[in-house]
Amino acid sequence: IESSDYFICIDEATRKRFISSVNVDIKKIIVLPNPMFVDKIKTYKHTSLDNNKNKIICAIVGTLSNLKGVVKVCQKFINSKNNAIVLYIVGQGPDYNKLIEMSNNNPGKIIVLGEIKYLNKSGFYNAIDILIRGDETFRIGRTVYEALCHNLKVIIPGDRSNIDDDLYLRAFKENVIMYNPIYSDELTKVFDALTSKDKKHDRDTE
Repeated sequence: IESSDYFICIDEATRKRFISSVNVDIKKIIVLPNPMFVDKIKTYKHTSLDNNKNKIICAIVGTLSNLKGVVKVCQKFINSKNNAIVLYIVGQGPDYNKLIEMSNNNPGKIIVLGEIKYLNKSGFYNAIDILIRGDETFRIGRTVYEALCHNLKVIIPGDRSNIDDDLYLRAFKENVIMYNPIYSDELTKVFDALTSKDKKHDRDTE
């Protein structure tokens, strides 16, 4: 490693973890996000999405596991008294069957779509309003950047100082909603506070 001229990290969080674990000159570290395809024309088609087009459509995507906190997000979503929101689960993983059970027990509020191949190119981001992450700490994945580039709002764990530390998040800070995962009811309060102003298409026409 010490003989390398430069190191490329996919985001600021990765750069920080790299610095804390490897003794290298920080001037050799470059942050270069993965390239992404943004198609604001194509829209993913699904009967359920069409039926809920007047609601605020939230989604959590990726590996459906305890590490990603998907079940916890669903629990907080179920606790919300906001009837204008619906949550879609996209992906596969060890918690899939548990999420199917939660969906069956909360029809119309939580909907499991399963895996969507080539999510970014599918037009799925154009069919939703808000992307959610359920990690226990502040983490930024590729899907967050993809969502922001599609003018979606994102709900992610952390605090506002994390936005200032990330060049790319800072550019979209108006569309970033933070919550502290330490407090058990904070995410539910975030869901309760969502209104039609948080819908992507309403923002696009302002």
